[in-house]
Amino acid sequence: MGFHVDYEAEVKTSFSLLQKNQYDIIVSDIVMPTMTGLELLSKIRAMGNETPFLFLSALNTLDDKVTGLELGADDYLTKPFEFRELVARINVLTKRKTKEIANELLICGDLQVDIFKKKI
Repeated sequence: MGFHVDYEAEVKTSFSLLQKNQYDIIVSDIVMPTMTGLELLSKIRAMGNETPFLFLSALNTLDDKVTGLELGADDYLTKPFEFRELVARINVLTKRKTKEIANELLICGDLQVDIFKKKI
């Protein structure tokens, strides 16, 4: 299984991409030059964006992890890590989101749209 990835090193550009595109998962470091990953996550959640969010960080104390999770991250993986573990965590988070969507039925008057089955 492969992934299509948009990589952006500049946080401001990343934030712009998040406003324009819909992603299955967001993976971010915490320590970045112009804005921390914690600030990025806070802004994303303030927009109402509930895309699964995974931190990859060398900050590995319990307080670091709890802070990231309490701000709304869905997972927190410390560096160094095995690539297989990262892929497994991404798969779990994206499957969870797919299950949430699978139960979505939009109803407007006589119109019903099943998002998962893609039926009207």
